[in-house]
Amino acid sequence: MGSYYRNAFVTLSILSAQDSHVGFLKPRESVSTISLGENLHLRRARPTWSEVLQESPLNKRAWVLQERFLSRRVVHFEKNEIFWECLETSAREGSLEENPEAWQEGEWSNESFKRCLTFANNSAVGEFGRHVPESEAFMMQWYRIVCQYSRLSLTYRSDVFMAIAGIAQIFCEVTHFTYKAGFWREHVHAGLLWYADGSLMPVRRVTASSSPPSWSWASLDGPVNMIFSRESRTIDTQLAATVLEHQPKLERAVTSFAHIGDGVLMLEAYSLDVVCRSCSDGSAPYSDPYLRMVVEIFDERGVCIGTGYHDRIPENCNTQCLALIVSQRVNKNFSSTPITYFLLVVESHRFAETCYERIGIAQTADKTYGHVLDTLNIKPEQKRKVILV
Repeated sequence: MGSYYRNAFVTLSILSAQDSHVGFLKPRESVSTISLGENLHLRRARPTWSEVLQESPLNKRAWVLQERFLSRRVVHFEKNEIFWECLETSAREGSLEENPEAWQEGEWSNESFKRCLTFANNSAVGEFGRHVPESEAFMMQWYRIVCQYSRLSLTYRSDVFMAIAGIAQIFCEVTHFTYKAGFWREHVHAGLLWYADGSLMPVRRVTASSSPPSWSWASLDGPVNMIFSRESRTIDTQLAATVLEHQPKLERAVTSFAHIGDGVLMLEAYSLDVVCRSCSDGSAPYSDPYLRMVVEIFDERGVCIGTGYHDRIPENCNTQCLALIVSQRVNKNFSSTPITYFLLVVESHRFAETCYERIGIAQTADKTYGHVLDTLNIKPEQKRKVILV
């Protein structure tokens, strides 16, 4: 479907329609105008771009996100106004002003949202190749899109990768990275650092053989965000995990719940035995179940080495698991000390081999007190090969 939208001359978007059976060419609401002189007239303010496009029934559907991105030109029909978006500008019927704002590194506004992928139309971009600074900026756009996408609705969860495949294809063409289950292998040190966002209490649905792997953001049926600041940058460090070339074919222990073969990720990483302690036991006044997903991380010495998030509401306030060091990043605006990021994993029983499933994410930063914890006690023998499913 991505090729249809990328090659279409124009796409018509019916924002207010609940489904394909609803018409859109209807009488409009009249807007009264007050005259204060020959050249001065006042009328009620129109809704903003954000209010119109983000709150429309159409744009709450996950499939529509890539259709809007991939189309060269889009005419949006709102019940009282027409909007225009293309690769050069944005405009609306109720204003004389246009917004030609272009994509800037890692950012977009509501009006420039359509143009956050325009770098793909620059022939020079393809010459950047991989492992260059520009790729980091492109990946920041990918994570912003994924976070936006995760907040939208899918009738069938099995469509989670198909409904964003057209956007993934663009990033693949630009970066030449390897795409796997919503994840870029060459950008593993940032791509694994997502967490369940908000109080919507996302749940992991492992109900079919095609269910996404636990390490993919797509394993959650709900909004996600990235735990790192977009102003930060990954640094070269001996603590960083490595993706191994060999991806084993696993013998399934429980066929009906096994992931597909593409859902295996083998890392070589430093590991720590840790205990995750929930910041709330569910008692009043902190009875919001989501608070139980926020955790403090303690190592074998009983020393707090960081804070993090469970991917779903835990059954117990204390959870024993393995912390895998993924990467380190530096945010000069926060601290000159690198922040270390961990995957929280537990042993999986879905396969005959020893495998692990992700249950959360953690970091050594303490944003409350404004510093980075530096209490890690890492030994060379703690580096191991781990199969994630």
